[in-house]
Amino acid sequence: VPPGEIVIANTSAPPQENKVENIGMAACLLIKDDNDRLPEWIAYHYHTLPLRRLVVAVDPTSSESPHELLGRWISRPDLGLEVSVWEDNHFMPD
Repeated sequence: VPPGEIVIANTSAPPQENKVENIGMAACLLIKDDNDRLPEWIAYHYHTLPLRRLVVAVDPTSSESPHELLGRWISRPDLGLEVSVWEDNHFMPD
């Protein structure tokens, strides 16, 4: 191509389709008696990251359980958010 000339490429080929599924982030959250903050935290990170996998580790000294609260996401597989709850036997040594 001589200097100063503009070359226009042929872009008639269709764009590649994105074949990757479940694009998003994963998080591990250690929670102790902060159930009132959990819905907002999950909703915010679900939409901004997007959060698609969450492991909630419950502190063994916690006085409240997040199980009932997390049920709203666990019971909705259509959202694409996989939630696991770990009790102390999952991450604390004997």
